[in-house]
Amino acid sequence: MSVTLQRVLKDVVNEKLPVLSHHLITHDCDLSLFTFNWFLVIFVDSLPANTFLRIWDSFLYEGSKVIISTFLTTLPSYLLTH
Repeated sequence: MSVTLQRVLKDVVNEKLPVLSHHLITHDCDLSLFTFNWFLVIFVDSLPANTFLRIWDSFLYEGSKVIISTFLTTLPSYLLTH
């Protein structure tokens, strides 16, 4: 699941966040360097407990599209702070 989601995320970032995508390409930074662990543990170690539990609930109910949506909303702010 993780590899497939990585590919989907890269395509979605290219489409929905082109400035971020360009920035990552310019700096030769692979998106999976900081998202791989997120996919493996579905945000357990990077978000407050009440937040990741809601994400897990949504993920279990709606599937992997929740993970992509969560990445799209958290990725820009994460990159700005790290």
